[in-house]
Amino acid sequence: IYCTYMGGESFDNLRAAVFDGYDFIVSGGSSSNTWPTLNAHQPDYAGSGRRADIILAKLSSGAVGVSCTTAPCNSCPGTVASTSGGEPTLGNSMFTMELFGAPSDATYAILAVGEGACSSPGLPGACAPVLVPEPWLIFGYDLTPASGTCTTRLSQPAPIPNVPSLAGLSVSFQWGISCSGTPSLLSGQSNCATVLLR
Repeated sequence: IYCTYMGGESFDNLRAAVFDGYDFIVSGGSSSNTWPTLNAHQPDYAGSGRRADIILAKLSSGAVGVSCTTAPCNSCPGTVASTSGGEPTLGNSMFTMELFGAPSDATYAILAVGEGACSSPGLPGACAPVLVPEPWLIFGYDLTPASGTCTTRLSQPAPIPNVPSLAGLSVSFQWGISCSGTPSLLSGQSNCATVLLR
């Protein structure tokens, strides 16, 4: 059983959903200016009145936990950990771990990566639990604040070697964000995402 909340501030209408064995793919329409987009062909609402934009979205079954930000960061509840560069298959040299919709006033970010699925109850984090199992591999990023409110996007290439013994391995990751200029004082974090290598 899976459950999620998805939508914007106006009329949203999901018409179909299919499960491909790993992810859910949904389609429908939205008249919302705030529909959450990630790698969207058209990231902004282009309809008017009752004219809806078409929705085609892929929902990963491996994302758990909540995203959150606290002062001094901009409020960005839509901060999300995701992937790009294709499926997590052996030999995929383009696979990438990504962060979308993070506070544009962020000055530092970390990426925690661990073996195994995201798990509760987790360890205390900036404003929600860190759900990546220990031990962690940590990557750090110095950021230059940008314009906008929630526009920061980060990518960490994660090429997957073509090693048969890795098939079936779960890897999880979660991002932390600082807006104070001090990496040790995290002010926000993303959800936790798990990928199953196949």
